[in-house]
Amino acid sequence: MAIPSRDDPRWPLYMAVRNLTTLSALIFSIGALVCLPVASRGKWWSSVIVAMLLLSPGTALFFLTVKIYRRKRWAAFATIALMTLLCLGLMFVLALVVRHVGIIDLVRGEQVGPTVFVLFACGLLLLTGKALYRLSQSFPGMSLPELRDTGFEPVIPTPQPVLPVEPHDAPPAAR
Repeated sequence: MAIPSRDDPRWPLYMAVRNLTTLSALIFSIGALVCLPVASRGKWWSSVIVAMLLLSPGTALFFLTVKIYRRKRWAAFATIALMTLLCLGLMFVLALVVRHVGIIDLVRGEQVGPTVFVLFACGLLLLTGKALYRLSQSFPGMSLPELRDTGFEPVIPTPQPVLPVEPHDAPPAAR
């Protein structure tokens, strides 16, 4: 996909696809990193739950991003719904962590693990909000044709037309 200029209505679509690709890779990798240690301990039910909560939405988000790149409106609506559910779930988990640890202990940083998790989750929420904003602004660009990358076009000189020779312009014939 060629990068459109900022005043082009396709620019939010390009940025939404870019942000969603990053977000889906991030969610999928987090799910894989959490699922593998759980599965290695022999607790396969826990790994199935983690896979359903993180790996499946990451894979679905990547699939929907490809469909958004192909300008399918249903994929944009499905992505907005999926990301809204992910944001609500993440905010619920953040509220549980803050309630369990306590806001004062999180601010002081007495427990490093929950503090890092809260900072990472807040960053993920910001990235999700940015992607949702770009996606909501990209609907006018979906109806336009894709911007083609023309690449390098060499300048080919065109030959000058040959003018007919007049009899008085011709040199005399040599004998």
